[in-house]
Amino acid sequence: LHLAQIENAPDATERVPVADFFQALATRYPAVTLKLDAPPSHVVISSDHLRSAVSNLLDNALRHGAGKPVTLRVSSDQGRLLIEVSDQGDGISPANQSRLFQRFFTTARDDGGTGLGLAIVRAVAERQGGRVDYTTGASGTTFTLRV
Repeated sequence: LHLAQIENAPDATERVPVADFFQALATRYPAVTLKLDAPPSHVVISSDHLRSAVSNLLDNALRHGAGKPVTLRVSSDQGRLLIEVSDQGDGISPANQSRLFQRFFTTARDDGGTGLGLAIVRAVAERQGGRVDYTTGASGTTFTLRV
């Protein structure tokens, strides 16, 4: 239902103060290091949608990061908000990479995973005219969300 709401939401008009938003979010994730690297002062987006997208990325990084540090870096790129979530886990297997953003695909069903988290991230990105990308390898994975 949440995914359908994102995909069918009207254009955003809410001006979200970036630094305040991410500092508040970081208090919910004390194990995550937050780095604000000259982000824009505001972004026009639904704060609920942004929170959902970033929370899904952080939850995945913490779940798959093998207990190692997770970093949330927030900056600006060509007028867009750039959000990078990096873990130091084992990376994403080649077999799973092609299915990452498919609805209901999960490697964590036994742990309560629904397989909708990355589909939600992608829907938020696309709703904003942005995108989500990732890099992965044996030393970890970084998801980059541009909105």
